[in-house]
Amino acid sequence: SINDEDQNNRPGELDEIIWEEDFENGADDWEFIDANTQGIIYWQTSDLESLDGDNWRCFDPDIGNNGGYDNHWLQWIITPTIDLSDAILADLSFDFRLQCENPAGAEAPYDGWDAANVWASDDGGDNWEVIEPMDGPEYNISSAYSFGQEWMMGPGIPGWGGLGFDDWSEALFDLSECVGSNQVKIGFAFCSDPAACTADDPANADWTGFQIDNITLLGVG
Repeated sequence: SINDEDQNNRPGELDEIIWEEDFENGADDWEFIDANTQGIIYWQTSDLESLDGDNWRCFDPDIGNNGGYDNHWLQWIITPTIDLSDAILADLSFDFRLQCENPAGAEAPYDGWDAANVWASDDGGDNWEVIEPMDGPEYNISSAYSFGQEWMMGPGIPGWGGLGFDDWSEALFDLSECVGSNQVKIGFAFCSDPAACTADDPANADWTGFQIDNITLLGVG
């Protein structure tokens, strides 16, 4: 993340739109990944609780009353390559909505179960790191069992989890560590563990998965 000096000199609002996506015309240039290697992609368009038209949502429409998710998922939706070679500062903003398993009851080193988060790569997707919000809802899980144990990434993978994000929220991320690269990609991930999901119990019918919309990358060149 940017240091204190950079933060103090950061403009109140970056005004150059480098890249944006509202999903109203699909996401043809995006990459979809199913970590199960079964080739089943659960990221698809949805109008559930829509803000303004379609959004992209990680869910199975045949689960629950309004669609939901199953156990042992790791589903990615990844932006096309974005050029930040001329940027000095860059921010990522987007709207999201999430309903999944409550983090309560997880045991150390984990403090949550199913989770959603955001990753960034500055080398075209060869290497990835989780990025954390600098504004908007903070991750409420610092070490998700789904990413860490179920998908063997180890402790320390943060994310959002639970039922507290049923209203659309805007999240803002600093991408300063990616500026100077013309090979930037952003990945949105939703991950579930081996137990407790929408499909497990009719009482979980409101666990509707992870939704994203109105993605904007603002910068200063």
